[in-house]
Amino acid sequence: MVDLLSLGFLEMGVGKGDTVATIMKNCPEWNYFDMALLQIGAVQVPVYPTISDTNYEFIFNDAKVKFIVVSDDTIYSRIKDVLGEVPSLDVVFCIENIDGLRSWTDIIERGKKSEKQEILRNLKSLIGENDLASLIYTSGTTGSPKGVMLSHRNIVSNFTETAVILQQQAMSRVLSFLPLCHVFERIVNYRGAR
Repeated sequence: MVDLLSLGFLEMGVGKGDTVATIMKNCPEWNYFDMALLQIGAVQVPVYPTISDTNYEFIFNDAKVKFIVVSDDTIYSRIKDVLGEVPSLDVVFCIENIDGLRSWTDIIERGKKSEKQEILRNLKSLIGENDLASLIYTSGTTGSPKGVMLSHRNIVSNFTETAVILQQQAMSRVLSFLPLCHVFERIVNYRGAR
């Protein structure tokens, strides 16, 4: 699934450094998009689903997002009024079917038809530890949101440094209490998927 999404994004012209915003509830698809973007050198911009219109518009423009992926109509209805103010935006995709929006499965279908498997393998091997992986914005409680730039190395070091306190066994249970767009929940999630 991850490779198909990566290939689909490559077919749509997404490349190293391009930004894709995800505004999604915790779900398996969140992880697919995260890994698919990371392995092609694109930058995931995970956005909280509960921020203001002003902050949505600011983040989309500051990050120059090319694509946005939303979970459902509830989230789409929160952002649709600002989309016309985002000149870098090409398409909004949705996980659940929403009339008038493209489904995330369109990306997968492009990936299935892609002949860029060798390009994908090469891109994976060219990702550097200091390459930008994710751009996470603060809440904006002290003015405009600030984009925190996380490299691949930052994400891996967060994961390895918290491994001691997040020890798990094969039958461990984990309570997911934060949205995956929060860096701590993302790290806990990586730990659980290991």
